Amino acid sequence: MLGRFGRCAALCAAVAAAAGACASVGEPGEFRAQAPVTPEPAVRPPRWAPCEEYRPDADARVECAHVEAPLDYNNPAQKIKIAVMRVRAAGERKGVLLVNPGGPGAPGRAYATTVAGESLVESAHEHYDVIGFDPRGVGASRPALSCMDIRQYEKHPMPDFRAPDSRTEDALHTRARTYAQACGRRHGSLLTHMGTIEIARDMDTIRAALGEDKISYLGTSWGSYLGAVYATLFPDRVDRLIFDGVVDPGRVWYGAMLDHDTVSDARHADFLAWVARHHKVYRLGDTPAELRRVWEDVRGRLARKPAGGLVGPSELDMLFDAGTHLSTLWPDQARILSAYARGDAEPLLTYFRATQRTDDNFPAAYLSIICRDAPWPEDVPTWRTNAQKTFRRAPFFAWAGAWENAPCLYWPVGSLTPMRISSDARVLLVQSRHDPATPYPGAVAMRATLPNAVLLTEAGGDHGIATGENPCVRKVVAAYLVHGRLPERAPGGTDDVTCPAPAPPKPVSAAVAGPR
Repeated sequence: MLGRFGRCAALCAAVAAAAGACASVGEPGEFRAQAPVTPEPAVRPPRWAPCEEYRPDADARVECAHVEAPLDYNNPAQKIKIAVMRVRAAGERKGVLLVNPGGPGAPGRAYATTVAGESLVESAHEHYDVIGFDPRGVGASRPALSCMDIRQYEKHPMPDFRAPDSRTEDALHTRARTYAQACGRRHGSLLTHMGTIEIARDMDTIRAALGEDKISYLGTSWGSYLGAVYATLFPDRVDRLIFDGVVDPGRVWYGAMLDHDTVSDARHADFLAWVARHHKVYRLGDTPAELRRVWEDVRGRLARKPAGGLVGPSELDMLFDAGTHLSTLWPDQARILSAYARGDAEPLLTYFRATQRTDDNFPAAYLSIICRDAPWPEDVPTWRTNAQKTFRRAPFFAWAGAWENAPCLYWPVGSLTPMRISSDARVLLVQSRHDPATPYPGAVAMRATLPNAVLLTEAGGDHGIATGENPCVRKVVAAYLVHGRLPERAPGGTDDVTCPAPAPPKPVSAAVAGPR
């Protein structure tokens, strides 16, 4: 979730809303998620072509296409197009591996090249046609969601989300309501058919178009929940399933957001403690308490005078939230923080500019899924009270997260009742113990929901580790994908297999100039 699950992907790529009416919940007759699955439709096979327009340097194994899918699976006459990318297997082919990087709402086509070309080389590159796809409404899929000019929706600097006065709070609610209404005006019919369930059905349409009886699947973050929904809807059409950074199926999505904001605070504290351990490099203090004071001082300075007239305290929080998801960002973020503390705002401004979106496709798609999938608070006072409670115990991201998702209070189509996850599929759950985006208890809950799931727990804190560099994790993932070997499920336990945490990142080699 960027918002949370999704923001991490966007930032990593860039660096290497007054009370009102709320959406109704679970309209009678509208929710058909657990109705019997219809017979497999006739689907045209993809017309594969080179991906020059997307990745000119791609080799001949990388191909792109669109797959037609119904806008409404209960009335399939009107079609939409799902953008897909294939990296063909280089060796003995075992089948297809669909992959999804999370979000929700993040483009997923290029994730095929990440999985096949940069990680899991033996298991993915050699043995599977790896299939990435942009979910409906996202990226190169058509139609693609866009509700309003991103410069109007994300005006910088934003107010300090932590402590807005009543006038500012009213303005923030107006912003959230305006965005939700704009989405309804521009995409009302599509919004009614957004959501994880519809996207899971699109996955099965992709499977049918590929001519496969079954698919294997690797899904990260929201992608883990998407895979669980798919396995529930289509239990006979799955082979090997890997859920990476596991969503709690009983907490979608409002509860999951509150959980994230709590654990994110602890992970931010880990970052500050790491900076303190490297005081000789960053010279910001050698204790976590000193670093906390530096952080609050920087926020205060940005509140009084936003850097470049653009980066205020809320922008700072949202930029550094990416570091709670991925510790490899810590050296650069520490360097940026240290430079600003000494009066040099340029590294912070450069980082900010590199992470800015050029359109609103991601927030539109993200909100269209999380606001539709499950109920949100029915009144603003409840929403505010919960945000205040979270802030008191975990101040780092509580209000930023609350305002990020505030359009769900005003979403123009009603929320559904989440489906009950149920599948006998053999699933490898991959989870880091201190992951803030999808906290560890969610993986334990998914394991309890799926009787044949096995939980691999790494002792670290990064989000999405199945395609990372930890050799212990890679060995277990590859053994399952290549040979079908799944670790045994421990009786009465939670962690079935454990891996040590990776080594912490190394600080930048050069000391930051200037006194402190």
